[in-house]
Amino acid sequence: MMAGLTDLACDERAARMLLSLLVNPNDPVTGHLLAQFGAVETLWFVEHDCAVVGLSSVDAQVWWGYFDAPAVKGIASRLDQVQRSGVRELIPGDADWLVALDDLGEGAPDVLWARGASSLLARPVQDFIMITGHALPLPTATILPANLPFRWLRTNG
Repeated sequence: MMAGLTDLACDERAARMLLSLLVNPNDPVTGHLLAQFGAVETLWFVEHDCAVVGLSSVDAQVWWGYFDAPAVKGIASRLDQVQRSGVRELIPGDADWLVALDDLGEGAPDVLWARGASSLLARPVQDFIMITGHALPLPTATILPANLPFRWLRTNG
C-alpha cells in the first residue's frame, strides 16, 4: 500500500504513535495485530499489502482502508505537530502506563497521550474515581466533580 510508514516509525513507540493517528480507537483488527506481532510489524503488513494469518479478506480490506493515500498524506507533519504540542506518549511497559488497561487485552489502547503529571496514572486503580459520559452533563451532574478536593484530578470534556 503506502511506502514510508516504517521509515517514520522504526521502533515500537513511534509505530504505536503513528497507528493511533491513523486507526480508529479500539479497532479490533489493529488490537489483534498489535498483540500478535507488535506495532512495527503491523506497519510492515500495511506497506507490503500481504495476507495476514487469521484475518479474513473483508477485515483486511476494511483495515487497509485506514491507510489509503489521503489518510497517510501529511502523517509526518501530524506526527511532528503532536510531538511539539507538549503531550507525552505512554505505551505498555512505560513506568507511568496505566497497567489496569492491560486487562483489556487486544482492546487496550495503542498509546495514551498525556499532558501533565502522567505519574498519576501509575497509581493503583483503587485510587481513582472516574465519571464518564458521552453527552453534555446535566448541571446536577457537575456538582460532585466541581466540589472534589484540589488534590483530585478533574478533567472536562
